Amino acid sequence: MIRMQLDGLDELGRALDELGAAVEKRIMRTATRRGAAHLRDEIRKAAPRLQDAKTRTKKSYLTRKARYGHLAKRIALKERKAKDGKLGWSVTTGSAFWARFLELGTRKMGPRPFMRPAFDREAQTAIRIIAEATAERVKVEAKNIATRTARIRSK
Repeated sequence: MIRMQLDGLDELGRALDELGAAVEKRIMRTATRRGAAHLRDEIRKAAPRLQDAKTRTKKSYLTRKARYGHLAKRIALKERKAKDGKLGWSVTTGSAFWARFLELGTRKMGPRPFMRPAFDREAQTAIRIIAEATAERVKVEAKNIATRTARIRSK
């Protein structure tokens, strides 16, 4: 699992602390999901695709296709909970077990990485998306809390 840490966002951190734990969790879940979804989409774009159209007519390929599908379609997000209780997202290949053979290689085949280069290329963009989504959600949640507080006071 690759971990990312956002630094230099002191104002957002203080704002999150003021909003409360449940709201903070909701904001961070939404923001990190947006960043992870961007990475998932870029990894899907980089995933190798079938080159030879003749291969599609082979019977063995059709049975594998029916069981596992195409690699790019299998790349998905999965929410993970760490032992310390923190939530995170991982990009998985689902039932496409052969993705690890392509990424890392085998004893008889050299590696043809597609996930790591896509991650390296798009990590900073994902961090930017997370920061922007966090700031956006903090404003929305603060407005919601202010509206609820105003309703309670007017009663």
